[in-house]
Amino acid sequence: MRPAMLAAAFLFIASTGSAQFRRQRSRSGSSADLAAVELSPLQGLGKVSLGRCPAARCLYVYVTPWCGFCRKATPLIKSLQSELKFKGLPMRVIVGDDREDKIRSYAAELGRDTLLDPEKKIRANGVPYLFMTDKQGKVIRSRQGMPDDLDEAVAWATER
Repeated sequence: MRPAMLAAAFLFIASTGSAQFRRQRSRSGSSADLAAVELSPLQGLGKVSLGRCPAARCLYVYVTPWCGFCRKATPLIKSLQSELKFKGLPMRVIVGDDREDKIRSYAAELGRDTLLDPEKKIRANGVPYLFMTDKQGKVIRSRQGMPDDLDEAVAWATER
């Protein structure tokens, strides 16, 4: 294959992403859908409704077991959760888009309150995916990808 054709093929693949990512992008839906979403926590006690935030705003971080960026960001996600808890901003981590055994295994690394989404109820625009909801579960802000460090992550989460 000629170098120009190889470069074009590489650019095409890089711009469209993997089949998994394309599926996720195509599932992107309206934020109104979240109010009806209920997910089980890893600890298995009941369901958590994304439509009921215990504060004025809630931060959710959606990750998947197969995502290298998510895995690399795991320590940052845990630090962010601790920092935001101290600041009084609820944060929940959601693990989904894989087989349930892999979801549970990765969720165990993130804590027993981690929410499980084996049915792909969350329509993430790539992973990791952060979204902020109001008290009723309406998405008020979102971003694809984790911030580079804890300070940037806290600044994004606490921005009004």
